[in-house]
Amino acid sequence: MSDLPLIRFVMAIGEPGFAAAAISYLNTEVAVDHVSFFVLDHELTPHLLGAASKAGSRTALLAGRLYERSSFYRHDPNGQRISGRSGEDDVMLFRQSAADIRDPNYRNRLYRHFNLLERISLVRAVNGRWFTFNVYRDVESGAFAGHDLDTLSGLAALLVTCTAKHVALTGHAADGDIPQSREYLESLLESIEPRLTSRERQVCSLALTGLTVDAIATALNVQQSTVATLRRRAYQKLGITKLNGLFALCIARISRQNEAL
Repeated sequence: MSDLPLIRFVMAIGEPGFAAAAISYLNTEVAVDHVSFFVLDHELTPHLLGAASKAGSRTALLAGRLYERSSFYRHDPNGQRISGRSGEDDVMLFRQSAADIRDPNYRNRLYRHFNLLERISLVRAVNGRWFTFNVYRDVESGAFAGHDLDTLSGLAALLVTCTAKHVALTGHAADGDIPQSREYLESLLESIEPRLTSRERQVCSLALTGLTVDAIATALNVQQSTVATLRRRAYQKLGITKLNGLFALCIARISRQNEAL
């Protein structure tokens, strides 16, 4: 078999066609109808990084956006499965069929509506960040067989690592990832809410990079109670209550900036 699809996949890292190259390469090894990949923030909330479907349809992209924006991930057992794990071991493989989903809204609006039968999730932490690479089969294609799972298991490290490298090279801000530069984040926060003080922007930017309250206090040489107060004031000005709300505001702002280019 030609190595050309694999070469094209690797060469697409950091390029707009990465998801399309991924599904093209995968289908030389195992039949899949859709792929999607996510990065999980520090509250284990997934953010869509990319998606592609066979024949160029938008099914995977639309389903991924619905999964993210309708918070169906709250009914996804993957979050519970990785909670408390370091993720630095081998890639974990999780299987989920439409029949496994207990929440009827999640099952009907996502799997039934898009005619999805089954999902295989490849999950691993790379450089301290959790990534999920999903592959799907439609009802017409039938379930994954045992040899398909063996093939995906053998490809898991390659797929997840390439996805992490793709994100590192692109930032992929428009699809859910946020650049980690503290200066950039402070500037972004100022553009979102000019009323934020310099200290409030510092606290929020450090929270976005994954620091705990204790670590932020150490970085800024202030008390933990001061960090908590600054964060509460910033969140009030921003109209949010949690870190994932801060992520959402930043992602929306970056998306609008990119659209204006």
